[in-house]
This record gives sequence, C-alpha cells and structure tokens, in this order.
Amino acid sequence: MTTPTYSEFVASLAKPGADILASLTPEKAHAWHMASCIPGEAGELYDAIMTADFENLIEELGDLEFYIEGLARPIIGYNRYEIPNKVRFGPPEHRLPGVAADVFDAVKKWVLYNEELDVEALGRAIAGLDWVMDRIRRDYGLTREQTIEHNIAKLSKRYADGYSDQAAQARADKIVPEALSGEYKGWHWNAVSGGGYTARRLYTTSMIDVCPTREELFAHIDGMDAA
Repeated sequence: MTTPTYSEFVASLAKPGADILASLTPEKAHAWHMASCIPGEAGELYDAIMTADFENLIEELGDLEFYIEGLARPIIGYNRYEIPNKVRFGPPEHRLPGVAADVFDAVKKWVLYNEELDVEALGRAIAGLDWVMDRIRRDYGLTREQTIEHNIAKLSKRYADGYSDQAAQARADKIVPEALSGEYKGWHWNAVSGGGYTARRLYTTSMIDVCPTREELFAHIDGMDAA
C-alpha cells in the first residue's frame, strides 16, 4: 500500500466545496461573511496598536463594530452573556487573536460541520470581543460612539449609492487627492497656482524654479544631488 503524500492526505479529508454549498443557507452565508472578517480586522487593529497608528486604530475598531453588529443582531439578538474568564487576563491587545478566533469558531462549527448553532457559545465569544475592544478604547481615550461614527462616515463614502462589488473594489474612501506639498530628499516642494511645482531646500534660501510635474521636479533634485 502506497503511503499518500501529505497533499493527498489533506485533499482526502478537506470537505468538498460542493458539499458546503449544498448545506448553505442565506442565514449561514451571512453569518459566515460577518464572522470570517472578524479575525482579519482584529489583526489589523493589533497592528495599529503595535505601530501607534491612532487613525487606523479608530478605523479598525469601527470595522469590528460593523461585523459584530452584522453577526450578533440577526443571529443572537445581542443578548448579554457572561464574559469568559480567560479574556480578563493580560493586555487587551494580546487577547484580540483569541477572542476573534472564538467568534469565528462558533460560526464555523455551525456552517461547515452542520452542528446546531451554539447560541450561548457565540454570545460569550462576542461578549469577550466586546470587552477587549472596550478596554482598548479606554486605554486610548475613545468611546464606542466615536468609532461607530467614524465607520459610518467611511462606509457612507465608499458605498454612496449602496453596496456593489464595484464600490467594494474601488474603495472611494481610500482615494487620497494628489498632495499639494511635501518633502523630498531635504527639499520642501509645493504645487504652484496655475500649474507646476517648485521646491526650496530645507533651512536654506536655495530655490528650484517651476517644473511642469512632480516627477520632473524630483528628477531635477536627484540630478543636483548627483552633481
């Protein structure tokens, strides 16, 4: 008997996608959508904390609120459940991966394994995630209302005409207008009224005349550095 490779072993035990689709319902698909996004958002929140990116921290807290609301309200009605004791130990950001995984795991068992939905387990997992997020907000002087308002503003811009795949891909809220000024290799550059760009070397009176584009201005600076 030939021993299967690990790839063959995994392929033999992975539940076929067709079987998952056969048992999927609109309710399960919605819950899977909401729950599957929570671990990723928790990871991005953790990164924002580790890099002291305050703006992104607010955004990721708001994104988590969106998916918790989308999952909890229709599935468990947002009943209050006891917070698991394990959540209460250690810095809140260190609990993020675990509590996010608990939420996803409760939905996974229902959607993939066709177990009866354990509403209390899901409720406790969401309560644990809520508690961790509350600790993080308090640590940074934020309120839940502030993060929700930020999320509404962001998604209202992204989906100005309602949800569509095209709007989700375009992410209009992430489009940043072309900068009018900045710094480049020790020079402060500015857009000029009427078109073009000029630059001044920092802490000196050295100036560069107007160049038609930023790229040409930067190339001019590169040439001066190389001279």
